[in-house]
Amino acid sequence: MDDQGHVHYSQTPPPEAGTRAKAAHIDVARADATAAAAYAASVQQSKDAQTKKDQDAADAAKEVDKEAAIREKMAADQAPQREKEAREQYCKSLRSRLYALQHADDGLSEREKGERKYSDDVARQKQIDDAKAQVNSGCD
Repeated sequence: MDDQGHVHYSQTPPPEAGTRAKAAHIDVARADATAAAAYAASVQQSKDAQTKKDQDAADAAKEVDKEAAIREKMAADQAPQREKEAREQYCKSLRSRLYALQHADDGLSEREKGERKYSDDVARQKQIDDAKAQVNSGCD
């Protein structure tokens, strides 16, 4: 303790300048080796668990990517067949329309609202020619 009453702690006593020094032994609790090892083990387990979760997530993402690639390849492989089938369906509908125009014997044609009106031979022949042109240009 100094002249002003302040307490100072150190390992060496102060010079004899009116201060009183008293040896103090301060015990600092040391970490229990077992508790420290248990803590270190729990920290490592947490790290290992997180690493496993991260690896599982990465594996799942890779699996999703593989499945997507397979689906894309299958779609690409099937695209020509789908296009061919769509073209065949389109041509079938064009031929059906042409047949209906060529074999209609009542001289009637449909309007927008489902009403029917008579068409003359020139207009009917134009429809047939247009349908033939569509079949010839878009179908084999």
